[in-house]
Amino acid sequence: MNTDIEMKDDHPEYSDYQSNINDRDIYKEASQWLRTCHNILWSITTVFIPTSMAAALYALQHNNGIILAGGILLYLVWFYLFYYYGYIALSPRKVLEDIEQKNNFPDILKMYTHQHRYIYGLLSLKYSPIIFTIIYFVVCTAIYKHIL
Repeated sequence: MNTDIEMKDDHPEYSDYQSNINDRDIYKEASQWLRTCHNILWSITTVFIPTSMAAALYALQHNNGIILAGGILLYLVWFYLFYYYGYIALSPRKVLEDIEQKNNFPDILKMYTHQHRYIYGLLSLKYSPIIFTIIYFVVCTAIYKHIL
């Protein structure tokens, strides 16, 4: 397994620094950063979505426009953060996939390369917030109609 990064040709100014870096260290750091982004995404989703739904439903029941605006604003903040951390996660994911390809990992160990198929498939980062938005408003509408 090749563990040296070949950056000398691209960035000669890093030639002294590069001898201390290897793919294993980068793989560990990139996977840690990816896990951090995913933890943030799951955490904000479990807080923002139920809270914004509850606010929207309460506002619809009690005809309170301010709370409804707050619920929608909370959802829009989640929507922005979802995109923000989702795109931040794409960079370390690409690095991890490149390291797996460059070092000829056995096919069964190419975890991030295999995830690539699912991440960029039907529920890609481009479409999942839109799908969540549609589901969000359908669920809010259905619950609202059921309550009345």
